[in-house]
Amino acid sequence: IYHRESYSKYDIDSIIYFMQLYEPSKVALIQPPEVGTYRLEELLIANPGLGAGIAKENIQRTYTYNDYFSYWETFDTIVYVEDDYELALLASTYASLLNAPLVIKDANLDLHEIFVGRNVICVGSVSPAGSSCSEQYTLETLRQKYKSKTGTNKAILINPTDWDTGVVRGSFPTDKALTIGKLYTKTSLMAPILASAKHELLISTTKTDKDKIDNYIQPSLSGISYLTIMASEKSIPQRAFMETRGTMKLYWALDQSLYADTNGDHKPEIAAGRIAGISSSDISSYIARVLFFDRFRKTNRVMFMASSFGGTMEFWVKNLMSAFKDLENSGYYIEEDMTAEESYDFDPKNWEDKELIFYVDHGWAYWQ
Repeated sequence: IYHRESYSKYDIDSIIYFMQLYEPSKVALIQPPEVGTYRLEELLIANPGLGAGIAKENIQRTYTYNDYFSYWETFDTIVYVEDDYELALLASTYASLLNAPLVIKDANLDLHEIFVGRNVICVGSVSPAGSSCSEQYTLETLRQKYKSKTGTNKAILINPTDWDTGVVRGSFPTDKALTIGKLYTKTSLMAPILASAKHELLISTTKTDKDKIDNYIQPSLSGISYLTIMASEKSIPQRAFMETRGTMKLYWALDQSLYADTNGDHKPEIAAGRIAGISSSDISSYIARVLFFDRFRKTNRVMFMASSFGGTMEFWVKNLMSAFKDLENSGYYIEEDMTAEESYDFDPKNWEDKELIFYVDHGWAYWQ
């Protein structure tokens, strides 16, 4: 899914980088825009280094309103959902689980003849014309059904209002195009792809207050061991002010010590992480890397990095590194870059081509 604001304002940088790693032989453009597509296709065709190196004849255009149902040779079930973004995101994961088409009420695929003679699973306030619902779900009951049917212990938390929220930053430069200006939006749009591929429960909230979010999601976290938050700070807060010590303001890391805390001790009972990015292209290609990780070349290089606090960080990390070195017999090559210097400016080349980077320091707006 690539980020596009107008004819000349789009971002496809990270998607092209993904294709350079994955080396696909063909690409399907699903619902491509009519205007400005030629520049996108130029980048797909361009030689690696600039583009993805796809042969022009291997670029296929697919339009959902013409070709969608042809994906299935036959199907006997349809998931039919109310025209509601939050409901449709969850319904799409259930449709994927059943390998059934998803039809949105009043969209151009909402056709009377599609429902005839088929099981129709209805989500929200819908009833198919000329047919009836074989099953009917609300947002909450469909979450329970998905969780029960998959037996999953993984969940993804999103805020569906991030379609409209974000940050306007004027002109943010890209490598492959010109500039973009609408940043940190539409993260939720990518969540069903990861949720469907990994059978993860999709939990959504429109709340933006940290405590209201926490109170809302806790009942859904029963039996969950892994929580991925897919949202920018604007949509789901990532930190909250805790206290002032001297001249320093200290903040509370909410992902681990609030959302992933299920017993109120401010420590995570659930492994928690966050996926966010400047544009939807960043997040889309990040998910692609997750799903196709096994297809990439591996370097087996591990880097341990530390700085600040007069060498205290270095001492701690070296102790951890010594335990990790036992894995060298398995083919890992371990490197280190450590210093006692405060806020050290590491050489960016040291981050490249690593399987794992273990980095310990304190961060700030102009530090790493």
